[in-house]
Amino acid sequence: MSELKWLNGYEGQTIDELLGLEGEYRTDSLIFAFEQALDLKAKQHGAGALSPEEGVIRTIEVLEREVNNGGYSKFPINGFDLCRQSCKNAERIGCIKSAQISTKCDHRAQCS
Repeated sequence: MSELKWLNGYEGQTIDELLGLEGEYRTDSLIFAFEQALDLKAKQHGAGALSPEEGVIRTIEVLEREVNNGGYSKFPINGFDLCRQSCKNAERIGCIKSAQISTKCDHRAQCS
């Protein structure tokens, strides 16, 4: 199997269009495109315009990206106001261990 391509970013695709790119593009690049789309929606219409499900996707992606980028010690610093919600949403989607670890990060006052 050939190596999958990297999607260079969100360009206005619908959810179905992004999902249809699975198998052609790397999954992590598709997830990043979803995050970009949600960030754009939040920027244009306010965070309150996101559905609860969109909010979960957005905050979990922030958690994953920031922890993979700098570990839990940097997550609250780089994740800003999404830290607390990311911890709650990890539990909400059944990632209990991640939620437990996340609430014990170095800056737990911001996360719990």
